[in-house]
Amino acid sequence: MTVMVVTDSASCLPRATAREHGITVLDLHTMGDGEERSTSGLGPLQLTATYARLLERGGDDGVVAVHLSKELSGTWSAAVQAAAVFDEGAVRVVDTNSAGMVLGEAALAAARAAAGGADLEECVARAQAVVARAHLWLYVHRLEALRRGGRLSAGRSLLSTALAIKPIFHLADGRLELAAKSRTQAKAFDKLVAMVAGACRDVLGDDADAGDGDGPVAESGAEPVEAGDSAAGGGAGAGSGAGAAAGADAGAGDGAGGDAARPGDPATGDVVGAAEQDGDAGGAGDAAGRAPEVAVCIHQTEAAETAERLRRALVEALPDGVEVSVVAITPAIAVHTGPGSVAVSLVVR
Repeated sequence: MTVMVVTDSASCLPRATAREHGITVLDLHTMGDGEERSTSGLGPLQLTATYARLLERGGDDGVVAVHLSKELSGTWSAAVQAAAVFDEGAVRVVDTNSAGMVLGEAALAAARAAAGGADLEECVARAQAVVARAHLWLYVHRLEALRRGGRLSAGRSLLSTALAIKPIFHLADGRLELAAKSRTQAKAFDKLVAMVAGACRDVLGDDADAGDGDGPVAESGAEPVEAGDSAAGGGAGAGSGAGAAAGADAGAGDGAGGDAARPGDPATGDVVGAAEQDGDAGGAGDAAGRAPEVAVCIHQTEAAETAERLRRALVEALPDGVEVSVVAITPAIAVHTGPGSVAVSLVVR
């Protein structure tokens, strides 16, 4: 019948998008309140039951499982255990080494391939191709949540706090590594925009035209950014105003996961500025003989205004045609990043 795709709520994949593409989204678990909040990964029994249902629904054509990095959660190991219950190769667990919309885009790539009639091997290959060329950067307003969750050493947290350093992390091989640091949020966002623009140039080439402010804002309801409206400097490298443009925080709801995408679930919110890709199972750009397509996604926790200003800065700094969208960070991830956190993913479709 068709290959089925499943991910977890660490993907930050909006419910409406998951529903549209037939992707099952499983909630990671959160427990406790306030500073006592913690998370736990999905267990083998829950995953085994989910995979069994999906195999039955798809006529045993196979399941692609796209889960949070094994360096950040026990979910991947549990998924491998669950997959071993079934016939060899029936459930393929993608080793993502990532989080956020890197997972979401990998799941979407697999789902689009499946919708186009691709077999299990091709669907897995499409997901792996997205992961292999992806980037994820993270800015956290305060480091305490990362330290409490064991994602950051106490020494580094204490040093950064004492020196009032605003760090930007890059998720590499599943682990958070320091990519840049500055003394102010404004300068941190300048560096973040510059790093995203540099990664984009690596994909599209140095001759790609910088954006003129008319980047994609479909279905966002936001007004197109005219040249000069954003405080970001022109060109692919970020100007000195990019961080200042993204310097204000405002409240916004967190995302939420679920066993399957549920209609009317308001928690995750819709993608802002995203234009969904239709049609058959296209690979990452050159795989289909076409130019690579780059998608950038901003993730935010209680920082909606900051995320929108950062979106405008990125639209101006990035080449024309690069999609820039905004999603909410889901609760299980927000426990570890804390309020005011912003992450940016870059994937090649």
